[in-house]
Amino acid sequence: MLTKKEMRYLRGLSNKLKAQYQLGKNEITDSFLSLLEKALVAKELIKVHVLQSVDKEVTSLALDVASRLNATVVETKGKTFTLYRQNVKEPKIKFPR
Repeated sequence: MLTKKEMRYLRGLSNKLKAQYQLGKNEITDSFLSLLEKALVAKELIKVHVLQSVDKEVTSLALDVASRLNATVVETKGKTFTLYRQNVKEPKIKFPR
C-alpha cells in the first residue's frame, strides 16, 4: 500500500511521461495485459491512453486493468490513466524520505 506522499511523488513523475500504450475498442485482451505486464516489470510506472472508440469509463477500465495486473492506479486524467507496480527484484523508482 502506497502512502499519500508516495502517490504524490508518482503523480509528479507521471507528468513527464507520455502515454506509450493505447487501449482501443477491443478493450482489455490477454495480449494487451501481457504487454502491460512486461512494461511494468521494465519501467514500474506506465501511462495508458484510452481511445475515443471505447465506451466504458476510464476509471473503471483503469481499476480493472490494475486488479488484473496487481498494480496500483496512480492517476486518471481525461482519457489516460497511470499504473504503478514495484519491481521487487530490481526497483527502478526510489521514493524520497
